[in-house]
Amino acid sequence: MPLPMSEDYLDTPGLGMLRNVIRDYLAGHSPPIVIQGEPGAGKTALLRRLMRELGSDFDICSFAADRPAGAPSLHKTILRRWLPDGPLDASTRHLFQHLCDTPTARARLLLIDDAERLSRAEIKGVLGLKQALAHYGGIPLGLVLCGNATLEPRVAALAAEVTPNLLPVCLGLRPFTRQESEQLARNRGYEPSPTAMARLHRSSGGLPGQLVHQLGDTGRRHTPGTRLLRLLRLFAVGAIAAALLLPSSPRSDATRTQSIPLPPETASAQPSTGTAGSDIRRPYAYGRAPGALSRYSAGELNPATAQHYTDRPN
Repeated sequence: MPLPMSEDYLDTPGLGMLRNVIRDYLAGHSPPIVIQGEPGAGKTALLRRLMRELGSDFDICSFAADRPAGAPSLHKTILRRWLPDGPLDASTRHLFQHLCDTPTARARLLLIDDAERLSRAEIKGVLGLKQALAHYGGIPLGLVLCGNATLEPRVAALAAEVTPNLLPVCLGLRPFTRQESEQLARNRGYEPSPTAMARLHRSSGGLPGQLVHQLGDTGRRHTPGTRLLRLLRLFAVGAIAAALLLPSSPRSDATRTQSIPLPPETASAQPSTGTAGSDIRRPYAYGRAPGALSRYSAGELNPATAQHYTDRPN
């Protein structure tokens, strides 16, 4: 499966120097080149940039080992590129003979991404093809393999068996600096604040792939539709909270308990609550329940009050 072509890439001085080193190796004795880095370190972007820059100097065949089920294998991808008129079940010997019989003005270059997913037989096969073309046909074959940290020892062990006189060269991709991460954000149209940029750089570990992913999430969080929904949610929550915190409405005058006026003598005989300005006529003054005095109408006297009036001398 060929590598997808994309113009979405970021170039830095460090990546430019690394591509110059790769170009020098390919123009020289062309050892197998292993580029290793963490997931998101920019290995695929580097290979895409190499394809664009070296396309005029090399006949390039690219392959992504992390391919979906049913995609062409590495062997069939090479056959389709460099043996287009031959059968797809042609052997490696047939491919080797064809490459020796049809020299091209441009040297051939094989780029493999996610090469740690290749089997031992596949890695040994491409190393053997490279060695056979150089030894028997005098035809150089550039080979660049990208993968994680497990790839380099595997390639080195197999190269010691297949090409003992041409050991591989291992190059590493370092994480981005804070300035490079900020430049990446600007190239993608973002202008984060210094605090936000420091948080993005720290959370991504300086890996451009992780940073691009987080910038995409940040952009989706700040789309106009999402912002409007967030404001509506905040408004709804605030309205509910305000409704819960408001005091309950006071009772109407019709439902209030009416105080019963007492005669002056009775009022003076009542015990004081000990509080200045207290109203001893209110039913709640002594903890009485509402309506405790409601059975005496305004024109009817309490029996105790009636006894008081009957005992007074005329």
